Amino acid sequence: MLIFLATIVPLDERSGVNLTGALNTSHSTPVEDVPEVAPAPPLIHLPEAPLPCFHRRAATPAERA
Repeated sequence: MLIFLATIVPLDERSGVNLTGALNTSHSTPVEDVPEVAPAPPLIHLPEAPLPCFHRRAATPAERA
């Protein structure tokens, strides 16, 4: 595509170049106020307290006797 454009459009063409550096300062873009929204609820439920652990602790030698 670039080769095609390079053969059609002369490389020294300056029609699309802003030679003077003039900026369009009179143009203003209106910005709408965005209303505040409540945060979304979490996707998963995390319990407040840790879950109980069901694995057994290894017995000490004193407990085995």
